[in-house]
Amino acid sequence: MLQVLRRLAPLSLALALVLGTATRAAVAAGPDFSISASPSSVLISSNGSSGFASTEVTATSLNGFTGSVGFTVSGLPAGVTASVIPAPSPNVAVIDLNASSAAVAGATNITVTGTSGGLSHSISVPVTVVLPVSDFAVFVKPTSGTISAGSSATFSVGATPLTGFTGTVTFTASGLPAGVIASFGSTTTSSSGASSATLTLTAASTASPGTSTITVTGHAGSVTATATLTLTVTTGFAVSVNPSTATIAAGSSSSFNVSATPLAGFSGTVTFTASGLPAGVTASFSSTTTSSSGASSATLTLAAASTAAAGTSTITITGHAGSVTAGATLSLTVTAGTGSVVATPLVAANGGFFDEDDLKLTNSAPLTSLSVTIVVNRIGGVSFSGQYNTVGGQIVQSSSSTAGAITYQFTLAPGQTLAPGSGRIFAAQMSGSGSIHPTGTDGFSVTYTIGGVTFTQSGSFPEVIPIPSPTP
Repeated sequence: MLQVLRRLAPLSLALALVLGTATRAAVAAGPDFSISASPSSVLISSNGSSGFASTEVTATSLNGFTGSVGFTVSGLPAGVTASVIPAPSPNVAVIDLNASSAAVAGATNITVTGTSGGLSHSISVPVTVVLPVSDFAVFVKPTSGTISAGSSATFSVGATPLTGFTGTVTFTASGLPAGVIASFGSTTTSSSGASSATLTLTAASTASPGTSTITVTGHAGSVTATATLTLTVTTGFAVSVNPSTATIAAGSSSSFNVSATPLAGFSGTVTFTASGLPAGVTASFSSTTTSSSGASSATLTLAAASTAAAGTSTITITGHAGSVTAGATLSLTVTAGTGSVVATPLVAANGGFFDEDDLKLTNSAPLTSLSVTIVVNRIGGVSFSGQYNTVGGQIVQSSSSTAGAITYQFTLAPGQTLAPGSGRIFAAQMSGSGSIHPTGTDGFSVTYTIGGVTFTQSGSFPEVIPIPSPTP
């Protein structure tokens, strides 16, 4: 009997183990649910102040589960908030994720938990916050250019702010061909935040012909952006003007030697033009001659009209040979001329008791304004005696006296134009006390306008030397 029981014991233990496993399997197979998210990962793209994204979570019934599941979210990254919005379908919710301005770029796994009574399940949902990069775009205008050896060209470069960028951008150039240097003018920033500067590319006389791609880079701290331009260097020539400075009076002219020296294997005949001429100045070139060395030369004549305004100007002389150009400058100063008016002071009478100073005026162009002033010093006891002019009613006359001088004034009436004429007299008359008046101390000033240009001439009257009486 004992042996029988010993044989039955292992069988009983095995039966008990089988029954226990079956009981636990029955418990595990009870009503339950699983949860999932769609999309399974979320990307929030922020514009620097806010950003939004969402995912839909679903509780799926297992083994006849009919309960109601609620959802919660945990593990949110800094600056991101979540709103759980139940959907019309049971056990489904939309999770809205909002990134504020405090959000930090990066990836985080948030936890979504579904709970129903004593049942609870969680899943991880990767959330990536992407913030805009504060940067700028660089441009070059024009995007291509051609310069000849020994010359230069300018380009406009700029930086347009993107995604909230603020700051001043500076520029550099790289990829320059041998013999070409780059220089940037000062950077300016507009009210919209755009930066701009002028890029000058200069090719040395020894620069080799060819085409290169130059990269212009904008820098603002660690942020950079680039643009490119295509530069073609051609053979060329250098232009010179001798002398490079000159002064001519209105109504006169001056000549200059202009030459073009070949560079980098250039050959050909160069012709010349002038630009930047001041009003009233014209330029003419003689025929171009070419020397045995290939240099071209011509004579430039600058002529200033009698009405040319006084002042200094920079004139650009440009040499042309097909599409190749080069230039040089000269500084021209125009001094005031007489404007086609000749003013001649005369002494019509000079005695002990009567004197007359005359200003004779000749004009070869119409005058739209005229003012003649004669000032007589009261040396020798002279006094005002009278005044007249040979123009007539177009002239308004007046006079005034002080203890030291008498002033005679002649003015062209407003709205009048004095036609060309010669030998017109403006006379100042004086009575004397018996002494000879020294006319060399008397002076005149005449101001007039021709073609919109105003001129002034001034001077003194000649001194009349008395002829001594013959000795008896």
